[in-house]
Amino acid sequence: MTTSTTLSTDYLVNSSDKLIPVSDVSGIGIVENRLYFIGRASRALHIEHFDSDEAAKATFTVYASIFKSGLSDEAIYEGNHCIARLRFVYGISLFQKDEQAILMLINRYGGTLVSESAKSDTLDDAFQELATALGGREYESMRFRWLHANCLLSSRLLPMVEKTPNGVVIKVNDNFVSFVATIDDGHKEQLFADIRTALA
Repeated sequence: MTTSTTLSTDYLVNSSDKLIPVSDVSGIGIVENRLYFIGRASRALHIEHFDSDEAAKATFTVYASIFKSGLSDEAIYEGNHCIARLRFVYGISLFQKDEQAILMLINRYGGTLVSESAKSDTLDDAFQELATALGGREYESMRFRWLHANCLLSSRLLPMVEKTPNGVVIKVNDNFVSFVATIDDGHKEQLFADIRTALA
């Protein structure tokens, strides 16, 4: 399915069989050679496939511009591979996996709204900028709280926290949210106690 010229900045998707207004989309993310348009209910409204990752990235750049133009009065997070409206973000998490840094923006169900991956330690600034934005007065009703240094979660979400042999894992509704790797029992106990205090 190919997307034709957009109708106006009110519409993000204008394909042969689907029209989607910008207002219905909470985020857009690239996964390999696919673009995912995430709806307000945190489900994929539309997926576009491309012949290459580069083509997906080029098209994402165009969509991101339309997205920002259509929502000029809203706070937006824009990364290299995803973009999202902050009003739909219920948490953020940063962790390392296979020498990659992964930044997750969490939806109201505890699942991933959109995510970004890059070389290890390169997303720290983006994480801090997001944390600062979510700490603003317009998000006070979300009552964000720090579970640990790399996980900020709205108090509207009730996480499950578990010590494992390799660290401490945090989930919401069985969705992975965060993991702190440590095999040091003392560190694990302290981390678990700190998270318990944050949730009190």
